[in-house]
Amino acid sequence: MKAKKLSCFVLLLILFLFGSLWAQQTLSPPLKHQKKVYVSPDHHVYLPGRTTPLYLRLSTSPDSAAESYLLFNEKSYKEAAKTGKPLMAAPFFMENEGKHSVIHPSSKYWKTKSVSPEALLTPDRIFYIFVDESSPVSKKLITSAPNIKDGKITIYGEPISFQLKSSDNLSGVKTTYYSVNGAAFAPYSAEVAVDKEGAYNLRYYAVDHVGNAEKLTTFLFDLDLTPPTTEHAVKNIHKGDILSPRALLKLTSTDNRSGVKKVSYAFDSGREKTYLNRAIPVALLSDGNHTFTYYARDKVKNVETKKSYSFYLDKIPPEVKANIVGDQHKKAGKLFVSGRSKVQLTAKDNKSGVQKIRYLVDAHQTETYADPFLLPATSGSHSVQYFAIDDVENVSPKKMLTMTLDLTAPRSSSRYVGANVLVQDTIYIAASTKIKLNATDKQAGVRQINYQVDGGSVNAYSAPFTIKSHGAHKVDYFSTDMVNNREKARTIEFFVDTMGPEIYHHFSIETSRKTRMKKVAREADIYPVGTKLYLGATDKHSGVKTIYYRINKGKKLIYRRLLPFKTVGEYVVAIEAVDQVGNVSRQSVEFVIKNIPPTK
Repeated sequence: MKAKKLSCFVLLLILFLFGSLWAQQTLSPPLKHQKKVYVSPDHHVYLPGRTTPLYLRLSTSPDSAAESYLLFNEKSYKEAAKTGKPLMAAPFFMENEGKHSVIHPSSKYWKTKSVSPEALLTPDRIFYIFVDESSPVSKKLITSAPNIKDGKITIYGEPISFQLKSSDNLSGVKTTYYSVNGAAFAPYSAEVAVDKEGAYNLRYYAVDHVGNAEKLTTFLFDLDLTPPTTEHAVKNIHKGDILSPRALLKLTSTDNRSGVKKVSYAFDSGREKTYLNRAIPVALLSDGNHTFTYYARDKVKNVETKKSYSFYLDKIPPEVKANIVGDQHKKAGKLFVSGRSKVQLTAKDNKSGVQKIRYLVDAHQTETYADPFLLPATSGSHSVQYFAIDDVENVSPKKMLTMTLDLTAPRSSSRYVGANVLVQDTIYIAASTKIKLNATDKQAGVRQINYQVDGGSVNAYSAPFTIKSHGAHKVDYFSTDMVNNREKARTIEFFVDTMGPEIYHHFSIETSRKTRMKKVAREADIYPVGTKLYLGATDKHSGVKTIYYRINKGKKLIYRRLLPFKTVGEYVVAIEAVDQVGNVSRQSVEFVIKNIPPTK
């Protein structure tokens, strides 16, 4: 239907152009032709019409210069006799067109019935006169060429030539005249060629020998030697010559004369198809480079040179990825991130380029990605759905990144492995006592424990450690989880006690006597039988825990009370004092028990 409307429009346009052209032309009128009697080469006389007055003259010689005598009909004689006026010759007229005869048998023969008409109408008695009132008839003959007709207009698609053929049944054609595009009428003599594109107005008529002119015939035609012009346009989504699968190719073809008959197109080396005035989809083509060829032909078979349009059909959506910028850790198939971690989205496209990346966090509102973003500040699981769109609006499949936001720092603790004691508000430990640090984290897990001793350098904790130097110390420590959440530093203060207790002793009896002990080969005090030994110890720091003693290499015993000595002999008492953190002090007492008489 659209094609028909377009054709009608083109024809109306041509009619308008013809009308404008002819309205602007000054058309030369046909020539004037005088009616006259014509004598043919065979000496037949033709009258230009039945109204032509005829008079008869008689001559006794065929010589044209011979004297002739005018004949008067009976009517003229009677009129003159009646009126007394001079005798006037009266004309006579032929009754109709065609062949007429003048016959001269005597009147008595016409009245004698015994004489047949055939006997009277012998060739020697008949003179013929022809009356010609009819105009000639002309027709045009045009060489074969593709053409269409619409009303009064004929449009040809190739150069043509025309001939004019005229005929007349009586006096015969004298001249055929023609005029092209308003030019003065000229006699037609030979075939006329027309080879320039344009609109033409051919007028022609013929005249016979007695001056009868044919009615003017007008033939309007157009010579269309130019093929149509077709242009393409890309509709819907595209970026230059990179087309979306939703793009459409539209063809618009125009022809300034006969109108477009058919528009053909093809993709690549595929089958040629007819364009049906509906935009052509490209979605069924494969991803990649393609060539679209098209051309049109008009209604008089002028064919346009094929045109081509090369394009790339981009059917592949972008590839989009999500990355965590900052703290992250995978544990048991879960991804843990910190509150400082950002989600970074990147995309690349094989052809048209990435237009935008869209995402939504925890199934909330979809947003356009611009820069790496933080997750909502809520501990626990979060999801980010994301996809990318390229410049021809191919949309990638949605992807999802699920992660656990860990906003809680680990919790660390410390303990003493070995001797330690709380005395009043101070913890005392031994130099061998180990400080063990521990940390727990319920989410990402503990990455590291760090500590520093007495404000010194920060060390990474790997195993329990000791502090050997005597005195008060401080250990600051903190832990960091796998996503770098760091707890506030904790502090323990303690005293490393490396000094043993101070041991002292005394006897229940004083003495000034001495003797040489064989066991030790040196002098020792002598005490009487029944003397008791008191043992004691003091400790400046953690305090005394236990006092041990051993008499003459006997069993090691805990000192609980005074030690009585009731047996005479040499004694070596080994004393050992242990403080609360295991520091040991040792001392020995050497003496002799004898029966000593009382002093008077």
